[in-house]
Amino acid sequence: MLALLLDSQGQNAELDSLRRQAKANHKNAVFKCEQCHAFASYTMIDSAERCLEKLVYRMSPSPELNTLYWLTKATIGSNLGLYNEMIAAYDSAFKVIERTQPSIRIQKRVFLQALEDYSLYVECDKGVIQSQQFLDACVKAQEDSLLMHAYLYRARFTECVEGSERMWLSDIESARLLKNNHPAWSGDFFLELGDLHQYFDRIPEVIDNYLQAEQHYLATDNIPRLFDLYCTFSDAYDFINDYERSKHYVLKALNLPGGPPLKERAHHYNSTAWSYYRIDELDSAMFFLEKSVQAFERLSPGNPEIAYPLGNLGLVYKKLGQLDSAVMYSSLAKDLFQQLNFQTRVAEALNNIANVDFERGRVDTAEARFKRALGIARDYADELEEMNAIEGLIKIYAKSNPKQALAYFDDFLELKLALQGKEEALKTLQVEVDRYEQSNKEKITRLQYEAERQSLELERKNLRIINVSIGLALALMLAGFFYYYWYQHLRMTRTLEEMNAVNQRIISMISHDFRGPLNNIKLSLELLQSEEMNRAEFNTLAKDLYRQSADVSLMFDSFVGWAISQKDGYTPYKLKFQWADVLEEVESISKSLADLKNIRIYIQSHSKIDAETDRMAVSLIFRNLLSNAIKYSTHDSSIEISYEREKDVVVTHIKDHGIGMSSQQLRSILNTDKKGSTLGTNNEYGAGLGLRMVIKYINSLNGSINAFSKEGEGTEFIVTLPIKLKDHS
Repeated sequence: MLALLLDSQGQNAELDSLRRQAKANHKNAVFKCEQCHAFASYTMIDSAERCLEKLVYRMSPSPELNTLYWLTKATIGSNLGLYNEMIAAYDSAFKVIERTQPSIRIQKRVFLQALEDYSLYVECDKGVIQSQQFLDACVKAQEDSLLMHAYLYRARFTECVEGSERMWLSDIESARLLKNNHPAWSGDFFLELGDLHQYFDRIPEVIDNYLQAEQHYLATDNIPRLFDLYCTFSDAYDFINDYERSKHYVLKALNLPGGPPLKERAHHYNSTAWSYYRIDELDSAMFFLEKSVQAFERLSPGNPEIAYPLGNLGLVYKKLGQLDSAVMYSSLAKDLFQQLNFQTRVAEALNNIANVDFERGRVDTAEARFKRALGIARDYADELEEMNAIEGLIKIYAKSNPKQALAYFDDFLELKLALQGKEEALKTLQVEVDRYEQSNKEKITRLQYEAERQSLELERKNLRIINVSIGLALALMLAGFFYYYWYQHLRMTRTLEEMNAVNQRIISMISHDFRGPLNNIKLSLELLQSEEMNRAEFNTLAKDLYRQSADVSLMFDSFVGWAISQKDGYTPYKLKFQWADVLEEVESISKSLADLKNIRIYIQSHSKIDAETDRMAVSLIFRNLLSNAIKYSTHDSSIEISYEREKDVVVTHIKDHGIGMSSQQLRSILNTDKKGSTLGTNNEYGAGLGLRMVIKYINSLNGSINAFSKEGEGTEFIVTLPIKLKDHS
């Protein structure tokens, strides 16, 4: 292994390509600048700095060359942990942008790199300012895809600085609207939204969004983005100490067709090894650490990032009892981490070497190293390495200085309790994650229960209506026999015929109108119980089942209203209310159905109209009309609702941009004596019952309804209702 480390002459395809381009285009300094930036990105710090020294005397006024120069300086500062140098370099890059106003291509590169580093260093104030400037630049350049990213960055930094829920939620919704208008961006939207939640440790939301991102990337076979997703997925599970799942996603990333780029592969071989180390599978850990070292050597000789697998090799050899190898690799790692200015990993290496010293009886050397590691850990708030150092000092002072050992033990106990508190919090998060992953099963159970409950409730109410009808008929027959036998004979016969006709229509609707959707729900539930269903099919079917249940619920409400009105049992009930309140309530109820088809609902009027009529009837009228608008609208379209007062009436418009109707279909649906319906754009079931009920209620409220439609362009319903309902005598 050491020979491999010292003698390898590794290759890097990206750097070789840049060298060839720079040589072939020696008059074009852009290629040389790109080469400098690549050196910095691969942590080849000496090469990057020498490269910049050669460029500094021939820098042109070109904004691209200038921004590349400062981005390279910022990358060097970031990789070495030199915070002030990094911030100064970014400030210089943004001054170039402000002075020269380069193309959005150049600005994008600066903004995206800077915002990622601002996130890493929790530089939220600067993040708010620069994400706002990035957003303004995207708007000016009309770059909607970048604008979506800019909104999500601003949401992250705004929440970090201000904690203003309204503002950062508004930015997320703005990004979501852009995603809805461009479904191809869905994967990136959910991945970045998951990153935002991970920044604030909201792990269940992280996993929710990552799963949705995975669904979109798998559907489009986007291998590079899947690699990024699986790596961040691994980090999320690593945060809650679920090492098995963390390892699972790292392996998924490494096993993608074609594999990830070499640098990412080197780091993730190391991550996989670390996952194996923490569950004591040391042979597998050793295998992946050796692959990580080999990948770093192939990447670029002398790259100090090789410290990561070397440090972990030191830990593995210590646990295996091979102390010489443990010291050798930990010492190599310590020097490289010092070069990278990664002090907490320096403390880790020192603790490992000190433990070996203690085992070999070199107590004074071990004490010095533990104390140095303790100082670093406290300076950089690394509680785990602080505990490891204190634990080593307790062992050293246990016999020679019990009082000092006791003092260190108090510190150790305090840290242990603090970490246990964090572990309890992480366990709670894990419970939430597990609960989320079980939620789909729970949704199926709830939907099944709700379907059965609605079916039983429907049967019970229908039996009640039929019993009431029969009771009324018998009462009328007896009254006619005793009081108006001869005079009422003809009237009683007519009443009975009408009642029978209504009952027949009720029974017909129960057997026909409700049988179809209920059978669909039953079939969907049977499919959901299939063990061969993949996740994408499951999600699609669950959404469809939710929509069918909502359709049946609204159909049932409409049916009851229609049945009562058929028996002349409906009397409007006057109530004072705001017209806007009813429409906003209807929009809120229908939003979930609209979201299934990515349909946006806009209420375009917000004037204050005080009404005094039957609020329940008005709500049912617009619920049905909006439900129909959603049903016959295409995906990713919109529905506009507007209203205005004209003297003593309110005129309400509901307009969709769906499949529309012919003039013959329009006349047919407005004829309440005719029955029939068309399947929706998602094959939604409908029997025309809702519209018949709507017209019945509108007539009862002394209003009117009109409609305009054109095939392929959509439909507009116009409902005119009196503001104040006249008293019924």
